[in-house]
Amino acid sequence: MRSLRTFPVLYNLTRKEFYDRVLEALKNGYTGIHPDIYNTYADNLRKAVTSVPAKEGSSYYDVQQQMKANVSRFAAYKAWQATRKIEQQRADKNGVERSEVEFKRYGKIVLNAYNRYQVAEYNTSIARARTAKQWVDFNSDDVKNKLYPSLKWLPSRSADLREAHKKFYGLVLPKNHPFWLKNQPGNLWNCKCDWEETDATVFTGDLPPDAYSPGLEGNPGQTGEVFSEDASYFQVRGEKNKAAIEREYIKFERPRLLKDYSPKEHVKYSNLSTGDLLENEKPYDRLLSHCGDSDQIVASSILPYHIKELKNPIYSALGATKDMKNPKDVKNIVKKKRRGIVGYNIYEWNYKETKYRVFLEVHKDGFEQLYAIYKFK
Repeated sequence: MRSLRTFPVLYNLTRKEFYDRVLEALKNGYTGIHPDIYNTYADNLRKAVTSVPAKEGSSYYDVQQQMKANVSRFAAYKAWQATRKIEQQRADKNGVERSEVEFKRYGKIVLNAYNRYQVAEYNTSIARARTAKQWVDFNSDDVKNKLYPSLKWLPSRSADLREAHKKFYGLVLPKNHPFWLKNQPGNLWNCKCDWEETDATVFTGDLPPDAYSPGLEGNPGQTGEVFSEDASYFQVRGEKNKAAIEREYIKFERPRLLKDYSPKEHVKYSNLSTGDLLENEKPYDRLLSHCGDSDQIVASSILPYHIKELKNPIYSALGATKDMKNPKDVKNIVKKKRRGIVGYNIYEWNYKETKYRVFLEVHKDGFEQLYAIYKFK
């Protein structure tokens, strides 16, 4: 309990009204991810990520957007796992149904356990975000890279040094060495190691084995992930269960992204066919409404800052690809005409190693607005 007081959003999890509200809902047959559990976990982890500042439009800002989406998705899977574990407390190991009092007592024990894990997850999210920002900064300046072409692993500030990283203390390797893609400060739970740029002589011997905790794989500055896909919460049996969690995640994440969005109204872009993009909440919410998976959510969180990279537009008139004998399609087209939409410009967007098709609605008054984004198939 005392450790949770350090994190006010987590301390709320220990309050009686929280337990009563969640456990009462689950006792009465609530299905899916309970929003109180999810929102508390997600708010806490996003706060950890954003505690490392990022300037809008910077290279690290993109990475931070990805990490925020990543920890929200992690929170969805964790909340699902916690919810399922609580549901299992309806009966004892012999299958005998527990009383309401007993169910709530065992359910509270489960929640307390998941709350304790959150402290390490919060600290690790801060460490991974800090490492990601350092990595981006380390590689952002060609002149500095010539002066300081290598990185040096610095010892941990922890009182209890762990053997897994002690073997890296003082290690100097070029910034572009593949070692750094798997090994960085923060890739063990509660790691307090650090690193710095240097022009010192590089190590040329045999390297120690890679060392990272399951779920903290990869360089977050490159992957945009605090928690990798091998994290225990992501290990869910059954495609139907995974699909259900992803749907819940998208439902919860949509209002968060909309809240973070910075509308600017009409903005001029020379690469767009009309040269004018209407940037406000309604088109952005429409873009988010077309997201069917977590990859689209991540892409949608970054796209507003990369409009200048859209290229090779292809115009498609409204209704050109629809069945005009289908009443549903006809009704949808009528609604769009009422909004002033006359067609779409379909652009290519290459982000890192992924290609997307970005649909912008074309308005009769000569501007465009966000509509949908899909991966190239």
